[in-house]
Amino acid sequence: EGPLVENCPTITSGFTFCGDIKHAEGLTSAGIDVVNTANNHILNFGNAGLETTNKVVAEHGITLSNSAGPNYLNVKGTRFAFLGSNDLDYPTSIDLEKEKQLLKTQITQARQNANFVVVSVHWGNEYQSHPSARQQELAHFAIDSGADLVVGNHPHWIQPVEVYHGKIITYSHGNF
Repeated sequence: EGPLVENCPTITSGFTFCGDIKHAEGLTSAGIDVVNTANNHILNFGNAGLETTNKVVAEHGITLSNSAGPNYLNVKGTRFAFLGSNDLDYPTSIDLEKEKQLLKTQITQARQNANFVVVSVHWGNEYQSHPSARQQELAHFAIDSGADLVVGNHPHWIQPVEVYHGKIITYSHGNF
């Protein structure tokens, strides 16, 4: 939940995050194939930090999930589409409708080009053990729009897993 930058400084207060570009080696070593950059800290080091992150993860063969549209990964003959959304960028109910429309458009596009569609959403309230009504609404909307899996993050605590219309929603996986 932050950019990978050269010489990431040690920060002892506040909420400005980064990781050293060498962390991409750790992601690769751990078998991470996809990362989502749609979150509230990715621009902590400006557009330069985001660009460095995109470049470094691409150099390590890691697929990006972001709000720009579907990105694809083929695994043993199955084509996966990955979409990211930062719900924190859509604070009002009017914004939520805009976010839903964008997700629906992107899921529809992804569905035409992939066997399996994964939506990663940065959402919810920090330090809460249960999803908000808004998280549930957006997750159900994504599944109803054609997503096969919804993976949530941001609360920093583990939240429940739900099976909705036979599809899995993980509301928050804590600080994994």
